[in-house]
Amino acid sequence: MKVIMSLIAAVLLLTSCMNSTNGRVDPDNEAAPIASTEAPSTSIEKSLQQNLSATDLSIEGIRIGGSIDDVVKSYGQPSEKTVSHGLGTPYWIFKEQGIYIDFDGPIWQATVTPPFKGKTPRGISIGSSTEDVLKAYPDITTGDSYIQKSADGQYSIQFSINNGMVTQINMWQDKTLPESNLTNNYSLTINKKNITLKDWDNTVDLQKILGEPTSQNIEVLGNEADTHKGSFIKTMNYDGLQIKLMSPKENGKDFWILEMVVTKKDYKTSKGIEIGDKLEKVKNSYPDINIALDGRTDPNNCAYVINYERVDYLQFEVKEGLVSEIKIFYLIP
Repeated sequence: MKVIMSLIAAVLLLTSCMNSTNGRVDPDNEAAPIASTEAPSTSIEKSLQQNLSATDLSIEGIRIGGSIDDVVKSYGQPSEKTVSHGLGTPYWIFKEQGIYIDFDGPIWQATVTPPFKGKTPRGISIGSSTEDVLKAYPDITTGDSYIQKSADGQYSIQFSINNGMVTQINMWQDKTLPESNLTNNYSLTINKKNITLKDWDNTVDLQKILGEPTSQNIEVLGNEADTHKGSFIKTMNYDGLQIKLMSPKENGKDFWILEMVVTKKDYKTSKGIEIGDKLEKVKNSYPDINIALDGRTDPNNCAYVINYERVDYLQFEVKEGLVSEIKIFYLIP
C-alpha cells in the first residue's frame, strides 16, 4: 500500500513540475493562457490579399484561362459571334446576360455589364460601392475607373464607376500581338502601332499613339437608336482622321472603337494602303475585295469593300482610280 501511495505521489509531483516548467508566466506560477486558434495576420497573408493573381480573374462560371464551353453551359448560346480586338480571335456576346467574351482556345478577356449579377472572388458585383471595391482591392489604382494589375503585369481587373457604384467589370490576361495581327483587315497602322476596330480604349492608348485630338465630343443616343438608346458615342478628330467610339448605356467612360475614317496620308491600313494609292495596289493587297453595292458601276469612281464578318467593314472610296478615303467600321445590328 505504501508503495502504491508513493507512486501516486511521484506522478502528482512530476505533473506539477511539468505544469510549472511549461507555464512560466509569472513568479506566482499562474496557469499559462490558452493560445488563440485564430491564424495571425502576417505581412505575407496581407500581401496575398492585396496582390492580384490568376484566381482573382473569375466571376460566376467565367474564368480567364477557362473554357468558352463552360460559359455556354452556364449561360446558353451567345446572341452574336464575331471577331475583334485586333487579334483575330473570337468575340462572343451574350447580350441578355450582359456578358462579352474574347477567347483563343482559353478565355483571355471577359466583360460583364448589367443585368449580370455575379460576384468576383472578393465579393464585388455590378452595383457594388466604391468603398466595397477599395476594401476588397486595397492596392487598386483609382480614377475614372478603378484598375489593378498583378505583380507581373500579366493579369488585370477593372471596375467602371458611375455615381459611386460599379457599372461594368472587365478582366483580362495580357496577350502578345502575333505577327499575323499586322494583316488584320480592320486595323490602321500608325507609328508602328495598330489601332483596331472594336479595341477598348483601356487596352489601346490613343493619346500615346495619336496625341491630343483637335476636337472631341460625346453624345447620348436617343429613341432613334432603339435598343441602343442611352449608349454614348464619342467622336475624336485628328488631322486627316476621325475616330468614333461607343460606350454602353449607364457607362459613358469606357469606349470601344466603332468607326475610323481616314482622309489624309500617314494613316495606313495593316496592309500598307494609304490615301492616294492606286486602285491596282488596293486590289493586289486585297484580292478578295469587291465593288460596294451602292448603285455605282464605274470601277475607277466607286467604293470597294471587304466584309468577311458581315458586321465589320473595310471600305475604300476611289476617285479617278486613286484612294480618296478609307473607312473601317462596325455595323451595329
